Amino acid sequence: MSSPAKSRRERSGAPVPFSSEWNSSPPPPPRPRRFEFNPHWIQGSTPSWLPSDRTLSALLVLLLVCVAAFATSGGSDPTRLAASDTRQSAQGQGDVTLPAVGADDSEADGSQEPTDDAESTEPAPTEIVTATVNLDQPETVASADGSLLPQYRILTFYGHPHDSNMGILGQYGVENDLDGLRELLEEQAEEYSTADPSRPIKLAFEVIASVAQGSEQEDGSWLLNTDASTVQEYIDYAAAHDMLVFLDVQIGRRGVPEELELVRSFLEQPNVHLALDPEFAIAEGEVPGDHIGSITAADVLYAQQYLVDLTTGLGIPPKVLVVHQFLPSMIQNKENIATVPGVQLVIVMDGHGPPNTKLETYGAVISSQPVEYSGVKLFYDQDIPLLTAREIVSLDPVPDLIIYQ
Repeated sequence: MSSPAKSRRERSGAPVPFSSEWNSSPPPPPRPRRFEFNPHWIQGSTPSWLPSDRTLSALLVLLLVCVAAFATSGGSDPTRLAASDTRQSAQGQGDVTLPAVGADDSEADGSQEPTDDAESTEPAPTEIVTATVNLDQPETVASADGSLLPQYRILTFYGHPHDSNMGILGQYGVENDLDGLRELLEEQAEEYSTADPSRPIKLAFEVIASVAQGSEQEDGSWLLNTDASTVQEYIDYAAAHDMLVFLDVQIGRRGVPEELELVRSFLEQPNVHLALDPEFAIAEGEVPGDHIGSITAADVLYAQQYLVDLTTGLGIPPKVLVVHQFLPSMIQNKENIATVPGVQLVIVMDGHGPPNTKLETYGAVISSQPVEYSGVKLFYDQDIPLLTAREIVSLDPVPDLIIYQ
């Protein structure tokens, strides 16, 4: 099969290249052109006032250069001109660094890494972040008279210094490790600060000052008093670390007035406050632990007025009065309790148990019968599982005082 090139030569009758016939044949005539360009056409057909062709060529080149320069410079963008004017002004004042809004450190010092992405040469838009305020957080204002509530949330460890079976305070107190006790309380406080940072925490010890006994004592009170030197040791330690002390009196058969007189010398100290424990305020024929005791609204009012008279006479800040309760019967005629200016009353939901039981008890003795301030008591060993700090600050009303035993 012949090639396509050979077939075309045969059809045209052209000699084979480099053959004798091809070498002796004359060169082919030139191919015709549509027109022959004559430079003199321009000169003859244009007005005489136009410059020469060389001048026109130079002007055309100059025009093209100007157009290209204008296109690459971005035109007359006023923002670019303003930035240029600002930089020139800064340079005229000396070494002035202009901060770049929204830029990181690498962009500010000119050390940004180069990139091949053409789109990345444009500055990234600055992200606008709007500050928000949580309006649900209560505002706490320091009281002019030195009252602790509601500015602070009080967090306290409960127990007897000489009995490791009577709460966490006793577990550390028998070893005389008050530093370890305080450090553990501070760790517990951190959980509440995280759960509700709107209120600062005030740390405290609740020391049992009179302990209910299972048998009648010589004075008929069914109580043993904690020795004064131990109580004062905790008061002094707390004062040195900006802490509070609550003296828990278990009343027995003494009655509230007699109990208050026995601890008066301690209550005269500014960082010492009072807690009434009706569970062990028993009547004739009752035994602490076998029977659940009670006090009356009149007893609470007596304690309130007693503390007001004490602080007013000494010119010291108001006291906090805590009343423990886990049964409605523990505070008789509770509806008659009222707030008294000059003393801050906290009803604390006591009693251990699983979360559902504690929540029901809180609803019964706190939520449904609010007085002034509210509190809750938790048991490390007996509340299984233990309510978390976040769950506690979610209670309604929110506890102002939390006790751990």
